[in-house]
Amino acid sequence: MGKYDLRIALDRSEATYVPGERITGRIDVVVHEDCECKGLWVQCQWQASSGGLGDAGNAGQQNLFAGSWRAGEDAAYLFEFVAPPGPFTYGGRRFAIHWSISASALLGLFNSAVEKRFQLVAGEPPEEARLAQGPSTPPPYRPAVKVEGSGWRGVKAVVSVGALVVGVPSLVVGLLEVLPRFVPIPVPFPLPRIFPYWVPSPAVLIIGAILTSLGWRGVKRSLRPAAAGVKLGPVEVKLSSDLARPGDTITCTVRFQPRAHLDLTEATAKLIATEHVRVDGADDRYWYEQEVVSESCAELSPPRTINAEEDVILYTNLNVPADAPFSFVGGRNKLLWTLRLELKLRGWPDWTCEMPLTVRP
Repeated sequence: MGKYDLRIALDRSEATYVPGERITGRIDVVVHEDCECKGLWVQCQWQASSGGLGDAGNAGQQNLFAGSWRAGEDAAYLFEFVAPPGPFTYGGRRFAIHWSISASALLGLFNSAVEKRFQLVAGEPPEEARLAQGPSTPPPYRPAVKVEGSGWRGVKAVVSVGALVVGVPSLVVGLLEVLPRFVPIPVPFPLPRIFPYWVPSPAVLIIGAILTSLGWRGVKRSLRPAAAGVKLGPVEVKLSSDLARPGDTITCTVRFQPRAHLDLTEATAKLIATEHVRVDGADDRYWYEQEVVSESCAELSPPRTINAEEDVILYTNLNVPADAPFSFVGGRNKLLWTLRLELKLRGWPDWTCEMPLTVRP
């Protein structure tokens, strides 16, 4: 048993609030030994975590008391916060967002804290909150336009080609230098050195393998849309808005004039929500993992034959699910919405395009 015990009690039993509402309660203190409290702090905070380190924020803090406590004393200190506009409580597959009231008493170097969780959900603020804030206009819906040309995708494609140009010769030279140590393979000509001679052969082999792998993956990602663009030409994509609320309908329009005759076997639009989580490993290494938590699909066009220079306009409507989670961007955890378009061409690489969306209350 310590010198004191703390307990948080919220005035609302269901502990659920919408932005603008008042979060009220009290801190109950039971004192077991005489002590000097340098500060009884209470704060309203949120945390987004996937089990390890996560994102966190503070919506306010208050110092409720500073002074002497006597053994056997019971005290209660009232607090009040205004529920913030977000982020909202979320229970996902890879991470969760929690809100809580936290309290701690400063007596020494090490001070324990207690917390009480509550839920912050979307909803209309109370009348008194609207009057206090004054008239407000929500962010307007805004159309989004993107034009996908037929060229390679800029810097990423150039870097990928450069990695291949350096990686493939390094891989070959590294193999020819390392393999003769284990298998007698005569090399009838002097081997060139891309890297300085003080770099050992195994290192050249490893560097060459890494650059070749990364370069090839990047080139494949760049070549597919570029090859599709040879037939499709520039493709214009329009969204009725890149901001949406749960239950909204988004209209997507795709327009192009193919340079050559083609057979369109499938055209789809997918609305996808994906959780992105940073995972930390040993030696300060980390990587990102992701999981799709919501996906809906709509057809842009049935299979059809398209003539060269024909003005093609495809469109469809996608419904944002009524229970769609809201977009969230933290340092380690994210929930991102994207619209993925895909045109499948007979005998030709598929054309794909992704456009970001924001789902808000």
